[in-house]
Amino acid sequence: MMKKINLSKIIFGSLFGILILLLTASAVFAEIENPDLTGATAFVNQIADAKNGDTILLESDVALSAGVLEIKKNLTIDLNGHTIRAVDQTGDLSYLITHTKGTLTICNGRILSEISGGITASKGTLNLNNVEITTLRRALNLSGRAHCNVDADCVLTTTGSEKSADTCVKLIAKYNGLDWGERVWFDCAGVVQNSNPANKQPAIGGNTADVGIVHVTLEDGAKVISNGTAVFLPQRCTLDVYGAEINGQSGIECREGSVTIYEGAVIAADPTCTIVDDEDDEDGVTIKSLYDLTALNAPACKSCALVMAQQIGGEPLNVTINGGSFSGTLALCSINLEARADTGVNQPETTVRITAGYFVGGICNKGKALKRSVTGGCFKKKPSSYFDGWQVMIQDNDTGLYYVADTAKAFLKTDTAVGHRIELLQTSDFNDVVPGVTLINRNDWDVKINQTQTISNGREITVE
Repeated sequence: MMKKINLSKIIFGSLFGILILLLTASAVFAEIENPDLTGATAFVNQIADAKNGDTILLESDVALSAGVLEIKKNLTIDLNGHTIRAVDQTGDLSYLITHTKGTLTICNGRILSEISGGITASKGTLNLNNVEITTLRRALNLSGRAHCNVDADCVLTTTGSEKSADTCVKLIAKYNGLDWGERVWFDCAGVVQNSNPANKQPAIGGNTADVGIVHVTLEDGAKVISNGTAVFLPQRCTLDVYGAEINGQSGIECREGSVTIYEGAVIAADPTCTIVDDEDDEDGVTIKSLYDLTALNAPACKSCALVMAQQIGGEPLNVTINGGSFSGTLALCSINLEARADTGVNQPETTVRITAGYFVGGICNKGKALKRSVTGGCFKKKPSSYFDGWQVMIQDNDTGLYYVADTAKAFLKTDTAVGHRIELLQTSDFNDVVPGVTLINRNDWDVKINQTQTISNGREITVE
């Protein structure tokens, strides 16, 4: 039986959860007004003297200067319920902890900074377990060939400000001419958020020039929250979403590589816009006003759950949606950004495969090189610009929802469909009408074929 989704509960629950998270983040710094300045030297010396595989157990809070602590070994730092806090920094953007080699595990406590970043890692593996990181600038900065694993009990928060806006988790993979350059891995089951409304930067963001590859996995239960675009990956990427909640002015924007979404909720929570169809203008909102084709180094679209912004001169983008819900002014948007002045090459292809999912919002295709295959999904708006015409599509006239192919078959087998007026809007060719009728014929239903209207290659069939 198909799982029913109550979108109002999703949105209300998401907004309530965001409010709690933001209030929590704003109160964190106030909890430790005068951190104990003793123990900092001893803590730094413990790390310097530790051997590979050692565990350091904090016995009190520690206040450090950001930019002075570098770790190059296999080490576990058990904060033991205590806090590491920055009291000053050595540069414009310093970090409390710098990790450059080995496997570093930090667990069971907090890292706070009102003036700097939290942790930067360029090589090795960084494991964060039951850690709360709250910083003015980047909570986490990953570059080179860093691997980072964030467990479900972690909360990463960048407060930022209008003058010090920053990404909470920054992924920087540069191109070095070998094997597509550097690779950065980020696997998250916890919370990543920008808490200050004035901070419009992405919660998770990549670099836009001289790029390598970033690998991002958002596990079931993860939350990514931003006042701008929640996840912005303009470089070559692999993004896998296994049930996360992604919430921002836009949800996800990707441009190159591979995106696979299995489950979860992607929400573009922009109260300034209303729902639009795949038309140039409806309800006073123009689709063109939602995107900026010249935004090469920043998110190009707002109020959209999933943005596919292909960049001339870039690599192909492959998107597969196997489930989840997508809500916003636009549920899906495919656009082509303008070429940089130094590029004169052809537009790379975007390939979209939709096998399932619940889509609330407009379906916009302004891309010039879009390949699509829709074999499932439930749509609030008719997915004309993504529908390839070779699959069955029906509409439930009682709810206004559109169901495609496999999702249509699953819906028609549920008790929810009984008594509803169903229209078969599209078939691959006329011969498919017969199995289509067989599929939707229930025990006590009358089936009638209305041949007075032809839609594309198929005929309209109404089941009453």
